[in-house]
Amino acid sequence: SNLAATFFLLGRTDEAYEAYNRALETSPGFCPARIGRATIHEQRRAYDAAVADLEKCAILPGSSNAARERLVNAYLLAGQAAEAKSLAETLSNSNPVFARTAIGDAELRLGNAAAARDVLEPISGSSDQATYLLGFSDLLENDANSAAERFESLIGEAPDRAGARLAAAVTRFYFGTSSDPESLSALADDPQVGSFGEFIGGAVQAADGDWGTAYELWSRADGVVPGYTLAGVDSNALAGNLSTAEQRHIAMGMLFYLRQMYGPAASQFDDALAENRDSFLAHYLKSVMHTELGEMDLAATHLKKSRAALDTFFPVNFSLAEISLSRGETEEAIGFYEAAVTDVPHAGVLVRLGLLYEGEGDRDNAERAYRRFLEVQPNSYIANNQLAWFYAKRGEQLEEAYKLARRANELNPGNISINDTLGWIHYQWKEFDAALEYLEEANRIAQGQNPDVLFHIAAVKSATGDKSSATAMLEELLSKHTRFESLEEARELQASLAGSEG
Repeated sequence: SNLAATFFLLGRTDEAYEAYNRALETSPGFCPARIGRATIHEQRRAYDAAVADLEKCAILPGSSNAARERLVNAYLLAGQAAEAKSLAETLSNSNPVFARTAIGDAELRLGNAAAARDVLEPISGSSDQATYLLGFSDLLENDANSAAERFESLIGEAPDRAGARLAAAVTRFYFGTSSDPESLSALADDPQVGSFGEFIGGAVQAADGDWGTAYELWSRADGVVPGYTLAGVDSNALAGNLSTAEQRHIAMGMLFYLRQMYGPAASQFDDALAENRDSFLAHYLKSVMHTELGEMDLAATHLKKSRAALDTFFPVNFSLAEISLSRGETEEAIGFYEAAVTDVPHAGVLVRLGLLYEGEGDRDNAERAYRRFLEVQPNSYIANNQLAWFYAKRGEQLEEAYKLARRANELNPGNISINDTLGWIHYQWKEFDAALEYLEEANRIAQGQNPDVLFHIAAVKSATGDKSSATAMLEELLSKHTRFESLEEARELQASLAGSEG
């Protein structure tokens, strides 16, 4: 645990994470390690995992208040506002300022502006965060002047408060008192704001009818909400599809989203749609809100409306494909994925298409998807190996498969899948010594945990006459693993070996 903390302070997060894991394997109830690992989960935005770690230390009898405070913050980050509020209430005596601030924050996320005000106002003189949150209470109650005054007062005391600066800029824009693209551009350079500043700046420019600048800013705001990218859209599409009037609602909705105030954010996107019912952007953002709330049917409805307005918008096609796939609607998913990569040849989508086509038995389209992936990223080891494996497992075009796998190995030596592919190509050529060399290297790297590699080694042993070793390997493999790519082939080989013994 101390080693993990040292790694973390040195910025060696992956090593810290592994050290915390080792500490918890030794002593699962050791809370300092759980708290440390939760911090890394939060850095990685794995908030549910952080909550899971902290709950084991913070909700037991005798838990420290410090651990409970950490869990309150983790609940807020994970979007579990009701849980945060409930736990914070138990801290009202031990740390009243923290408790009231957390309760007020939770009430805002739940859309309860008046309740938030009641709990925050008594501490506003001693807590900058309470003042900041009260500004959002004002926004929910359309009190522009009070909100702006609170945010500006915080900026006056600490000009580097990025959250207050962003909130002040959006408030001025929303209520029509000022549009300040330069200050928003400066905010975009702040790592605490980043793509939010770019996105809000784009809305400000769009409100002024400067669609070219809006396009540039929105294009730089990738990831501002999960999955967002402007890919598949050009500046002409913005001017033809969006309106200037909706932009203030887009901006305020995004500000609420930043605070995880999903209900108010969704309301602002509804207001944007009242200004322009065919806004592909407002419909998309509304779908994101429904997704955050787990309302997938409503999310799909708004995605389809966004697509009806602009069918080239990449994240809409991708999201519809993901929803279709989760429902088992493979044909529909393939159609949306194909639409997504028509103008945006996204590597991950092309791989997904290849795998789906393979699952449907459509060899030609699977090969086309993998080849397009390779054309788009010729120096990707994944692209080279994926096409090589496509051929190798069928025993087809082995010379080309070998060249592709060798190229993949040059790009990323020591990879399990690449060694497995090379081994299987040699197996297909009946070069069993070379096959076993590559496959055993793959197994060494995988530490004996990759079932496909284990099956391939058993197949080589069977082919070389070592039936007993192959039989023992398959028996152990199939007793431990019930899902892997070569499962049916492994069962067939096992049955064949049993039959030959009979």
